[in-house]
Amino acid sequence: MQPQAHPAQAPERCDGGDFSGQCLDDTNLSGRVISRAKFDGASLKRANLSRAEFLDCSFVGACLDGATMNHTMFENCDFAQASVVKA
Repeated sequence: MQPQAHPAQAPERCDGGDFSGQCLDDTNLSGRVISRAKFDGASLKRANLSRAEFLDCSFVGACLDGATMNHTMFENCDFAQASVVKA
């Protein structure tokens, strides 16, 4: 008996969105493709961002302390005054 091939699952996409000032602690965004979103002043403490792609996003003043970012891609993103401290 041969194993069945399963088609690769396409990543979930999010285009736009304003998450400024929101508490997104412990959120799981792994594997997602997020473009043109604003996370200004948001709290993403301990968020799982592994294998996610962020395109043209803004994280100005955001807190990403303890976030998991294994193989995460950030392209043309603004991290001015953001906090990113490894747990």
